[in-house]
Amino acid sequence: MMEGKHLGKTNIYLPSVDSTNCEIFRLIKTYSFPEGMVLWTDHQYAGRGLENTKWESEKGMNIIASFLFYPRFLTPEKQFYLIKTFSLGTCDAVNNILQDNYKVEIKWPNDIFINGRKIAGILTENIIQGSMIKYTVVGIGINANQTRFSSFQSTATSLKLLTGENHNIQECINILSDKVQKRYMMLKSNLQTRLDNDYLSSLYRYLEKADYRTEDKSFEATIRGIDKYGKLLLQHTDGSIEAYDFKEVKFVD
Repeated sequence: MMEGKHLGKTNIYLPSVDSTNCEIFRLIKTYSFPEGMVLWTDHQYAGRGLENTKWESEKGMNIIASFLFYPRFLTPEKQFYLIKTFSLGTCDAVNNILQDNYKVEIKWPNDIFINGRKIAGILTENIIQGSMIKYTVVGIGINANQTRFSSFQSTATSLKLLTGENHNIQECINILSDKVQKRYMMLKSNLQTRLDNDYLSSLYRYLEKADYRTEDKSFEATIRGIDKYGKLLLQHTDGSIEAYDFKEVKFVD
């Protein structure tokens, strides 16, 4: 394990690990770390996504990192602000790396898309104690130099596929850490309205008619916003608006 400093925060590198999120959860049982600690790896062999999906990543080819925060200023009912914060931080990092040459969007709740293809995924895990969020571990994976994605070939993209160039993983981790921490400081400074506005302006298919699917039906609807609990607000063709949890509705491509 190699430990260093980045932006005054602890930076831990592990050559290989099952999951960077899981490793942070193991470490904090024994050690105390400052807020903003980042743990990253070249090889994550059991990466996880929402609903226990797997994150595919070739060894040494991608940006794989997890961060530790203590958002005790945030009540549990506002925890979706953390998803907004980390989604925007990841968008900011991808935009910076690509020099703002592409339209980077957030596919609700927190997948990062370019040209309709996924370039990054985020897994935010909160430990709640009473009326506060004791700590948050957020794992972020960005497809960097990988160009083949097996079963996800038609729905995934990467920095290299977009630019034709290899990208330095360490430099990209530094950019990601900087952007994520800046967005977190906005949240900590109570700039929630700006986060709301920036999230909506980055939202994939916002105000566009598109097809969606629930367990029992398919339908056309328009994204009108996000409620305070993070649910997707869809306006149906009859004008009615319903709120959907991420487990209740799927995008139809």
